[in-house]
Amino acid sequence: MKGEGLPGAVLFDLDGTLADTEPNWFNGELAVMKRHGVPWTFADAERYIGTDLNESSADIVVRYGLPLSGPEFKDALVSEVYRIALERRTCWLPGVEETLMLLRRLRIPVALVTMSVRKLADVVVEDAPEGTFDVVVAGEDVTKGKPDPEAYLLAASRLGVDPGDCVVFEDSSPGTLSAIRARMHVVTIPWATKTPDFPGLLRRESMEGIDEAALRSYANAPLASEA
Repeated sequence: MKGEGLPGAVLFDLDGTLADTEPNWFNGELAVMKRHGVPWTFADAERYIGTDLNESSADIVVRYGLPLSGPEFKDALVSEVYRIALERRTCWLPGVEETLMLLRRLRIPVALVTMSVRKLADVVVEDAPEGTFDVVVAGEDVTKGKPDPEAYLLAASRLGVDPGDCVVFEDSSPGTLSAIRARMHVVTIPWATKTPDFPGLLRRESMEGIDEAALRSYANAPLASEA
């Protein structure tokens, strides 16, 4: 491990973990559905939080009987969310900026691991201080989205760090499962949704107050299990 018990790398989910972007997705979905005369509520949106965008788009088209293909829905949704993201820019969640600064001071590699498309991830990268993220894994980079471990394993590989030396911050059940299945140390900070009580799962209310001691404790905690 890096230093004396520090994580070899810290990996972050994007939506609902680093930034308050879930409203962007909800409003984007609402706009597309309204265009086709289909009611849309947060309960509808919650079903798809943290899931692979290709899979969720295909499911929405079938479930709600839209006159679109899955890829057409995805393209329309991404266009709406991108427009909103450019207007709002990045609304960091509590404690995030301080945590990112701490990791830079400690020279711990950082990865952004999201199932969003790259151009949406790029908005967040542009709004962060230069050099904040060493690696970005976006939805286009993987063949299987969360909860499959591919995205997190790819990020660790690109960073040159063993998965077991990584600490992951997540907010959704699919993302948490992805990191658990990658055999990484997972800290969940539920924002828009609740995550199941996986055995050994680490939890925080927010990133406020994260310090070097907390990072050491996370890096040396027993791995959580989905069983």
